Order: sequence, then structure tokens, then C-alpha cells
Amino acid sequence: MLGGLTHLSFAQTSTLSVLLTGTVCFTTLITVAKPFDLKIKILITLLMTAFVMLFLFAGGIFNLASLANVNMVMIYVPLIVSVYPLFHFIRAIMLRFVK
Repeated sequence: MLGGLTHLSFAQTSTLSVLLTGTVCFTTLITVAKPFDLKIKILITLLMTAFVMLFLFAGGIFNLASLANVNMVMIYVPLIVSVYPLFHFIRAIMLRFVK
């Protein structure tokens, strides 16, 4: 649906899906992994580094589109920035009303 509205290719919308799924998963991991100790900090840092390296260097293996496209930047930056507040907003609602 987003690809049709913004005229993005299938590879670009697939890349955005992978990027946003990873962002939500890391937000969940950071929320669940509290309290942090040194091992958890190292593990999360290594996982995030590997995720970024995947986009930078192994994108061809997984058919990921380049993130340097201006049209994609205008879409994925606001989405990534909104993941953390939306995650915690939805989490607060769930904790309040679902028991």
C-alpha cells in the first residue's frame, strides 16, 4: 500500500519493512532486557552493529535497496523516530487495560 502511494519499488518497500521490523524488535529488546548489565549492553550493541552492517555491506545478498535514496529517507526517518514513542504509548495502554 505504501509503495503504491509513494511510487517505491518492491525492493524499496521490502527494505523499509525490514528496517522498521528491526527497529521495533530492538525497541522491544531494550524494553524487556532491563535492568542492563555489561553483558546485555555488549550483546545489544553487537546486534545493532550487525544490523547496521547488514544494510551497509550485505544488502546485495538480501536484495535490500539503498537507504541513501531521498524519497526513502523522507519516509523511513519519521517512521523510525516515531517507533519508540508509539511503542511505549501502546505498551502503556496495554498495561493499563489488559490484565
